[in-house]
Amino acid sequence: MVSFLFVFALSAQESGQITMAKKGLKKTYLLEGESIDTKQLFSLLESNPSSVDKYKASRINSIVGVSSIACGTVFIGVGFYYTLKAAQAVGDNDLGETTDYSAKSNGAMLIGAGFYVVSIPFMLMSNSNLKKSINLFNASSGSALNSDVDLYFGFTDDGIGLGLRF
Repeated sequence: MVSFLFVFALSAQESGQITMAKKGLKKTYLLEGESIDTKQLFSLLESNPSSVDKYKASRINSIVGVSSIACGTVFIGVGFYYTLKAAQAVGDNDLGETTDYSAKSNGAMLIGAGFYVVSIPFMLMSNSNLKKSINLFNASSGSALNSDVDLYFGFTDDGIGLGLRF
């Protein structure tokens, strides 16, 4: 028996998918291929409460991580200053001052390195929460789901058949 098959493709409506691209150290956010800034990103994410909560957690972690890096940079700068003072004391043949400045230099640089190490988990958590926030938004907008729905209608051996595949 001859069967006829008519296929109707239905597509789900998409509100746009946010993607994140890294260019060097800078993150760029794209909505349907167009670049958006962080204020526009936040206004888009506000439509999903769980997404905006992850975004806020990302911002807090980022602020703590960047602050830790800034403190570490200050301490390392002070360490370099004391290193220069120690080198100057060596040139003046003042060994007592050299050891004082050397100890201060080592301490400041170790504290600075500690601040850098402390910032690593905060920066990693910030990136993770940002990705989760964007993924939650994309999933809730329907753009992360399979948008192809096929409706089959045709004659079969027993009569008329209807099929839906998604």
